[in-house]
Amino acid sequence: ISTFYRQLRGQRVSLPTFGVFTFDSQSELKQAEGAMEGAVFPTHHVEDSFRQEYLSRFGNDAQLTWAALAYEFTRALSAQADSLKESRDSESVMRILSRLTPGTDSAAGRSEYVKDERVGAYYRFPLVLKIIRNNQTEEVLTSDSLNTAP
Repeated sequence: ISTFYRQLRGQRVSLPTFGVFTFDSQSELKQAEGAMEGAVFPTHHVEDSFRQEYLSRFGNDAQLTWAALAYEFTRALSAQADSLKESRDSESVMRILSRLTPGTDSAAGRSEYVKDERVGAYYRFPLVLKIIRNNQTEEVLTSDSLNTAP
């Protein structure tokens, strides 16, 4: 990503751009040398405490968003491991997982179990819209501030 943006700048191409969760990587921003300025992207919220722990363990943040969501999923499964052993179908698994509540050490913010007639049951995690300003990512809109379902 950073190489692409540096090449755009080298060709004197200036246009509004948007991306995905990988734009939240501080290492990509650093390597882009300011060329990603103004890019916007949607991503899942990641708590600062999880971000710092992940960076100290792995030395980069390229897969940070996926890691936070995988961490939450693993926590959910391990919290219900005994109950899930007895489950024989997807409905009983979802019934067990629907009882989960967010912990205080959440990696991806407050999640919730949603049962929607239109789309079925799912877990909702906070989404954010970010913009790159001054070589940093900044949240400009969160799903918590919206009154609509995703």
